[in-house]
Amino acid sequence: MRYLFQRKCLFYQLPGARWLFLVLAMTFFSQAIRAQKGLLNADVNKDYIKVYSEFITSRFYTLNESITLKIVPKDGIQDLIYYPNISTKVGVASFYKWYGMGVSVRNPVSPHEFVEKGESSIIDVRVNGYGRAFALELSYQDYNGLYLKNTEDAMGSLLPGEVYYKRSDITLDAYGAILYYIPNYKKHSIRASYIQTEKQLKSSGSLMIVPSFLYVNLNADSSLIPKNYAMQHDIPEDEKIVGGDFYTMGLSLGYSYTLILFRDFYVNLSMIPGLFQRSRKFETQHASNKDSDLTVLWLGRGALGYDSEYFFAGAGGVFGYNNAPFPEGNISYNFALNQFRIWIGTRFGVKNQK
Repeated sequence: MRYLFQRKCLFYQLPGARWLFLVLAMTFFSQAIRAQKGLLNADVNKDYIKVYSEFITSRFYTLNESITLKIVPKDGIQDLIYYPNISTKVGVASFYKWYGMGVSVRNPVSPHEFVEKGESSIIDVRVNGYGRAFALELSYQDYNGLYLKNTEDAMGSLLPGEVYYKRSDITLDAYGAILYYIPNYKKHSIRASYIQTEKQLKSSGSLMIVPSFLYVNLNADSSLIPKNYAMQHDIPEDEKIVGGDFYTMGLSLGYSYTLILFRDFYVNLSMIPGLFQRSRKFETQHASNKDSDLTVLWLGRGALGYDSEYFFAGAGGVFGYNNAPFPEGNISYNFALNQFRIWIGTRFGVKNQK
């Protein structure tokens, strides 16, 4: 069943399609940056923003990010919440002007709990570019193997020695693109909050216009709803999802504000609601169903930190994207993409700062 369903999905019809997506994304990304070259070099209001144009910023960071699959019955039954078994990552990164590079690995000192939660394999690739007026985020994530985080509440006790219900057969592939446009870029810098190639000197805010796209492909060998859970709550066959394609595309209008405290401390918060067109195709073991709707979704991102001339530290994340559920009968399926990181770093000059 899983193989038959995958053949129907466009991304699986081409050999190496996942890497093709990344090549095309990189090409689009480079062209988009070239298109805004004038804005990259545009003057800013120096009373509000200090530009470190000839400095490289380098950092060490910890990263916690994952995709969550949540199955929500409408009649008050306990939710099912699936997570990949991933530990916090650690990494290093450097930025120069608008571009950067980083690498992260599993934290060697954090517990993995493979016996209790099973093992998840993960591919997570992100391409970010922060211009003055525009910022672009492209992502590809591939998760294989999930566990039911709230096993005890949803299913009670399992076999002796089993703590969590594990599903090594579940796979989630997510392709995303988010473009931010910041009209008030001369006074408001998102670089200052997230990559520290600039510094916000005075509190400032800006409207944000944000088109975005997300595609999620979900596959499993059998129903995502555990058999004993389905029997206990009399879940009908047409609500036992095996896989699906989920598309979300829309335009958001929000606001970003950075508050400066005691000269070197800052807090940035962006709230970005929008109207989205969603389409999906569910597959059960015996049938399929297509549907689409319009809905309001929101994206939030925030950061806080300390930023002096040569040293900076902070924490920030992205949350809330695609948080509205996809309904199917009396059950809704929800995908949540979240990211949180903590960083500490320094700046050093590559030329004499003008």
